[in-house]
Amino acid sequence: MVGFDGQVVIPEGRISLPVNMEGKEVTVTFIVVASFSPYTAILGRPWIHAMGAVLSTLHVKVKFCTKQGITVVRGSQQVARK
Repeated sequence: MVGFDGQVVIPEGRISLPVNMEGKEVTVTFIVVASFSPYTAILGRPWIHAMGAVLSTLHVKVKFCTKQGITVVRGSQQVARK
């Protein structure tokens, strides 16, 4: 793996955890690394597919179906830039 700073990062291990977003929960396997990152966790394609989610990085939104209908989770570009 390559970190955000361009350095090679050796994974420390893996951990599978349930991720709950707006009432919909899927189990995600995270790769643990000891590296600086602007992110706490990165939810990639396996999570997107398990959730049946549609993402828009331009609009900072995630949409997916739940038992109650379509759920939209909105982010903040100002917070994302910090």
